[in-house]
Formats: sequence, structure tokens, C-alpha cells
Amino acid sequence: MATATSRGEWRRITIVTEEAFEKLMIDQALKRGVNSYICTYCSGKPLHEAFEKSLASQPLVRIELLARPAVAEALAGDLQRLEGLHYPVMALVDEVAVCAGRAPELVGTNRA
Repeated sequence: MATATSRGEWRRITIVTEEAFEKLMIDQALKRGVNSYICTYCSGKPLHEAFEKSLASQPLVRIELLARPAVAEALAGDLQRLEGLHYPVMALVDEVAVCAGRAPELVGTNRA
């Protein structure tokens, strides 16, 4: 049976943004060293209220990234800068324990 890695070794960064910015967010995360992510298209009243200042009513995407603490901190800084430039983005960073039979770096990648 797989065991969980120790707490605090990984961070999950959950980003919600307009679908038009999905590629930008993923590209930035990949540049920072993230190689595992999941995207889900989403909606909901609290989300639309948070994004009501957006110019258009774009579909929203939720991007979940798994990263080491230093990478997560760098990404959080990137996201704060984008938010300061009025990009429609919000993010949540939390500690996670990863339970997987293989290294988290490989979860969700296309490696054979």
C-alpha cells in the first residue's frame, strides 16, 4: 500500500480564471517547474460575483497544480502580479499530503 508523503512537502495551488487565460496560467506553472495539473471548467454564483468586473462573461476554468513549496510561493507571486494588472484570476494555496503509488511528479503526466 502506498504511504502519504510527510505533510508540508507539497502545495496544491487552485486557480480560477477565465477560460481565455487557461493556457497562460498553465504555461507559467510549467515554466516554474510544475508538471502535474488538472483543469475543470466550472461555474457558480460566488465565482461569477468574484469575476463580475471582467469585460466579458467568459466561461471559467479551475486549474489545480501540485508543487513543492518554493515553486508554489513563486507561482503565488506571479498570480499576485497578474491580479495587480487586473487579470481575472484568483487562487488558493494549501498544504497537502500526497497518497500515490508513484512520485507526484509523474501523476497526470504523459510519461510511459
